[in-house]
Amino acid sequence: MAQMPKKTGRCSITGCRRKPTEWHHIIAQGRIMNKGLDPALLSDPGNLVELCTHHRNMTTASLNREPPLAKPEKEAKPQKWVAAKSGPKKEKKKVKPTRCIAETGSGLVRGGRCRLYATSGSDYCHVHNRSR
Repeated sequence: MAQMPKKTGRCSITGCRRKPTEWHHIIAQGRIMNKGLDPALLSDPGNLVELCTHHRNMTTASLNREPPLAKPEKEAKPQKWVAAKSGPKKEKKKVKPTRCIAETGSGLVRGGRCRLYATSGSDYCHVHNRSR
């Protein structure tokens, strides 16, 4: 890996005096590798920011790492990490809704079947159930 520039020991956030500091890549290291970008970006001073641990943990890159240990007095509710369920998924059978069996109109000119779906437990839609 290429040589990193020398650290100043100061956080880049204005007014912050916390120590120690770490390098933070503006364009993430993984993205540089995955997208096939120039590997010189890994140590390019324009792609690096010096941050204290406190501010480094606030970056989105820290979301990919394990969560930092929180102090109990500041945290109202403990977070629960739930493992994803594994195993085969059960497929639900899709039940095709049935159409109402009522005839509409009179004769072939205006006649035909009702276009509404039948209510559960019946062969008729909600309109024709009332008129029966």
